[in-house]
Amino acid sequence: MHSSQRGAFSINLHRILSFLLALALVVSFVCLLPPRQAQAASPSPPIEYNKVMTRYYKSSVDGVTLPCNVYVPNKGWWTPVRLPVWVDLHAYGGPGGVSGYMKQVADTYGVICVAPWGRNYRSFYADGTDNPASPEPCIVDDFNNNDTSQWTPAIGNQWSASGGAHIQSDMSDAWKVSTRAASVGSNYTASADIKALDSSSSDGYNEYTAGLMVRRQANGDCYLVDLDCTNSGKKYVRMYRFKGGRWTLLGLAQLPDTFDLKQSHNLKVVCFGDTVVAQVDLIQVASFQDTSFLSGGVAVGSFGGKHQFDNVRVQNETLYGERDTLDCINQALEDLSLNTIVQWWCSIRADTSKVYLSGASMGGLGAWILGVHYPDFFACLHPGYGPTDLTENYNWIKAQYPDQNGLLYAREQDSNIAESINTLNGGLEPDQNVGVTSNMHEYSARYVLENALNMPVRIEHPEYDTLVPNATKPMTIKWLRIDKRWVVVKSGAQRPTPSYAQAQGIWQTWASTPGLYNCVPETNLYDSNGNKRPETATLGIWDNTDYSANPSYTYGAHCAAPIFSDTVAPNVTGATNIWLSFQRQNKKYASLHNDPNDVANRTYDNKHNGVWWLTMEIAYPDQDKPGLARIHRDTAANKVNVHVKNMKTTTLDVKRMKIDTSTAGKILTVTVDANTAPESEFKITDTFHKTDLKLVGEWYPASKGQYQVSLDGKPVAFDMTGTALTIPNVDTTSGTRTVAVTIPAGLQNMLASANSGFESGTTGWTKQMYSGTLNGIFELNSEAFFNHSGTRSIRIKDALATAAPYMGSWQSGAVTVQGGKTYTISAFAKTRNLNSVSRTFENGKYSPGSNSSAEVGILWLKANGAVAGWTTSQGIRDTTDWTPLELSAQAPAGATQARAVLLTVCPNNQGTTGSAWFDDVALRLQAP
Repeated sequence: MHSSQRGAFSINLHRILSFLLALALVVSFVCLLPPRQAQAASPSPPIEYNKVMTRYYKSSVDGVTLPCNVYVPNKGWWTPVRLPVWVDLHAYGGPGGVSGYMKQVADTYGVICVAPWGRNYRSFYADGTDNPASPEPCIVDDFNNNDTSQWTPAIGNQWSASGGAHIQSDMSDAWKVSTRAASVGSNYTASADIKALDSSSSDGYNEYTAGLMVRRQANGDCYLVDLDCTNSGKKYVRMYRFKGGRWTLLGLAQLPDTFDLKQSHNLKVVCFGDTVVAQVDLIQVASFQDTSFLSGGVAVGSFGGKHQFDNVRVQNETLYGERDTLDCINQALEDLSLNTIVQWWCSIRADTSKVYLSGASMGGLGAWILGVHYPDFFACLHPGYGPTDLTENYNWIKAQYPDQNGLLYAREQDSNIAESINTLNGGLEPDQNVGVTSNMHEYSARYVLENALNMPVRIEHPEYDTLVPNATKPMTIKWLRIDKRWVVVKSGAQRPTPSYAQAQGIWQTWASTPGLYNCVPETNLYDSNGNKRPETATLGIWDNTDYSANPSYTYGAHCAAPIFSDTVAPNVTGATNIWLSFQRQNKKYASLHNDPNDVANRTYDNKHNGVWWLTMEIAYPDQDKPGLARIHRDTAANKVNVHVKNMKTTTLDVKRMKIDTSTAGKILTVTVDANTAPESEFKITDTFHKTDLKLVGEWYPASKGQYQVSLDGKPVAFDMTGTALTIPNVDTTSGTRTVAVTIPAGLQNMLASANSGFESGTTGWTKQMYSGTLNGIFELNSEAFFNHSGTRSIRIKDALATAAPYMGSWQSGAVTVQGGKTYTISAFAKTRNLNSVSRTFENGKYSPGSNSSAEVGILWLKANGAVAGWTTSQGIRDTTDWTPLELSAQAPAGATQARAVLLTVCPNNQGTTGSAWFDDVALRLQAP
């Protein structure tokens, strides 16, 4: 989290939160407005090298614009080069960005930089609780159908809908207001694209303005934020309170003379607690605090000109912090997944096996959260002084920074950070509701620490941090090094005792807890390899500040300054230190650990439900009763050890695990128990006492009677489809249970000779586009991250079409079939940002029915080659890890041949964005 000092009202023209600075830099709004050609409504320009670019991505939930900085260095020679990707998450209260020192590191070491901003600078990188007890409005009005039925003119009658916008055409020097039904709430963000269509005036007074009214009362009292052009041509963002018939100016920020109000600009007003913040074109320009109106509705208003309002949104934007961040990262990787030509002699792609994640303060919290939720996505973490327990940090701030005596710092902390956490919870206090508590635990690394089993982590945190408490007394820090030897590090001199009680240090409670097997201790005395430094060394993660000698640090530290300051020469010292730590830690983990023998996953919901080849359905989602699985794979013995608690279904992708399920006579052994040790400090009690064991792979239901499946040596009932063998209700209370599956002979994949795993390329497979000409990208992919088993898969990206519905597909060669017989096709599919170019909204979100999907199908052919029919499976969309897709269908009468089809399907005529990968295809004859 990050703070800046402010009283009852203070305007910052733009606060850039540099990657590792804990103090806001107030800079000129004139310099930092995004270029007009890159506004939200415009497509992102092509990626260029050696230039920090602002890309505008889209939320996969509701299409909100998500800015993201991308920097590609000029590296490479003659052949395409894959570069690592450094993702940096910004601190509290300000936009992200690729700083100068990050750029220099990128140029020096050859790394692509990605810095997501997100829709809300106070999102905590956590998805919030949509609490039905205190609902916030979720409204999206794009007026595409010229529908203004939910809008009522409150003042003035010349309101209409035209050209897909809400138009106010009364140009008199008076306010005209249109109110939105069902927009009442307390902690919401209202935004609109505003454009002045005409500003001419017959009275010679040419001031014109338009804006948003928030928390509007039934009598018209409200807060107003508007964009104003004065009679002299000066432009401002203004903030007013209208109460009891009186307007009170709360603040004023001048815009540059080049700011053209006759171009569309996005005005956003964020309301939470007693704080209201204004943003123009995604840049924060002003904020104020007032308790006059803590809830109310939304209206748009216009004065002295003809204005249009479009893309009006009223939402609790803290709901999608994590998802927005992942959307930015995935869409950036999509952009960088093709060769980016930097010169005629070289081109660059992103290396998806080397995506490193870091962040400072609130960004450190985000690094923790995304890292422990997606350890199979990020190769390494570097969290900097970030909270690991949201509830503890919330209570700490409320207790230690009360809003009293006019303390600016205290007011900032209480009114911003604590209120933002409260908004994240749907307006409830942490621990006030079991759903809120469960959600807070899911987004606190401290509670799901087991998930970092295979991930190197370099923790950076001041020893004496009064904003995110660590510890104030001498202590012993005990971490497990990469080589799994304990390293004991003692802190330096005693810090002065503050005048208030300090919360118990989080790190101390983790000291003797196994779980983070790849943490490296880096302190004043020990470097990232666990080796002792010279006594004069200053580059350490633990706080070096002598508080007793520096009165400016009376309230303690919350950063690693001056190590990471842009003002310290050389500027790149801090960023270089981070990058080298990534490189050092990755000597053993040179890239993502894509195929581990041991995995662990703990979750409080069914959204963060798996890692690598493990998928979980827990018994008590969102009830603060987590499920935990620890799995060990022994490929040589064809054996898996499953340790689970509170797990309704435990799904193992045994094909991806390289477990043999096709060799006749081979035995697959799975042991199941509830021994999940070692656990984090928050032990789990297993109250479900059983699990359905689901083994995903390539099975042959026609031969089900030939499979031998036993539990503790006795035959056991099981279910089987083409992709799953399930043993239900395996008891976990009676010690270790043993499941054995003996593979029968005579199993046959009709596509076995047709390159069904793509290990020999695309031989035997052809590209085909239905309802349009062949376009998009159809390629063979050999990146490990996009392979299900083996070393290759095939891909479809950005397949466009001129008719609807369309299908862009890979097709196998024809195989012989018999009409009337039933056949099953299966394959494994993976998607990244797979969406339709054109999508529709329902209740403030994208309609699933308008989205594209990845599917499998069968094309039936007659003897003369004519199509006898075709059918497709259910599909996956957006960003989804490897998933089995399956379809059983009867061959039509007259069909003599069939082709396996792997396809992306779009319901409209504009095609898809994003990618789909397919692997391990099988076509089988089912039992008569």
